[in-house]
Amino acid sequence: MLSPTPGMDSIFSDPEALQQVVLEVRAGVQRPTRTQLADALLNIGALRLSVGHAIALVTGAVASLLSNSEIEEGYQGHVMSGCLALMAMIIYFPLVFGSTKRTDNFYTLQETAVP
Repeated sequence: MLSPTPGMDSIFSDPEALQQVVLEVRAGVQRPTRTQLADALLNIGALRLSVGHAIALVTGAVASLLSNSEIEEGYQGHVMSGCLALMAMIIYFPLVFGSTKRTDNFYTLQETAVP
């Protein structure tokens, strides 16, 4: 029996044996149905992640625009707070929809033979 560690009784000590080692990788792809795609996009985890990204990107863009503007720093804080409040109001209803959606859907994977 060959040892998995390098040494005299190992397959790794023979360079010709290393060249003859062939790896076979099998991968499968299954195209999701419209229902599965909608369930994945509208679940609460995806919505929460999207909310975080949206708030971070919008507030970052507004902060970048305000840093080059002639608005006083006190007012910049108010603009940023208003921007955050506006984003929260816009995103609230999709989050409520995602939270109240049924989550008892189960799907079975089908294997596809690969030639």
